[in-house]
Amino acid sequence: LTDEFAAKISEAATVDDLKLKIRKSIGQESIVSTEKNINRALEDHILTLVDVEIPETLIDEQTKTKFAGMMSDFKAKGMDDDEVKKMITKENFDKYKASSRDNTVRALTISFVIGEIAKKEGIKVDPAEVEGEMQQLRAQYEDDMDEEQARSRVEAELERQKVLEFLKENNEIKLIAKKEQPKEEASN
Repeated sequence: LTDEFAAKISEAATVDDLKLKIRKSIGQESIVSTEKNINRALEDHILTLVDVEIPETLIDEQTKTKFAGMMSDFKAKGMDDDEVKKMITKENFDKYKASSRDNTVRALTISFVIGEIAKKEGIKVDPAEVEGEMQQLRAQYEDDMDEEQARSRVEAELERQKVLEFLKENNEIKLIAKKEQPKEEASN
């Protein structure tokens, strides 16, 4: 590695600057990954503490919304309209529903519990924060966005983040290093 190479492939002036930027980037990725793991562990723990029965109609409604979103994503990514229409069948929906059921029930249960914690603890989403997120979405999707549905999702995600942050601040969380699998087991 030379300073000339570092300058050519990045905005770094020297090899040392490039190494520093790489270390910083890896550190940021590690922090984000750790936060995601903590949030996932909190959500998993929440699921062990509650016994919530989600109505089948709500599961169906959520599944239909996700299925429609997936079809819209295919179209947005350039798939031909006719191809997308061919995919919208009862059989494909039923397959999707069966394969996504556990995740849908998990997400709905967590959403319900998060909402209850927010109510009980008086956690509110700042309307200015919601509007800031909405402006970013409007810029990203221009006119191709269901404003009401997007606002609802933004509010739910911000509430989720605030409740998880509240739980982290008010509980002891112990980070445990990931155990390395022996090479024989990892390859099976």
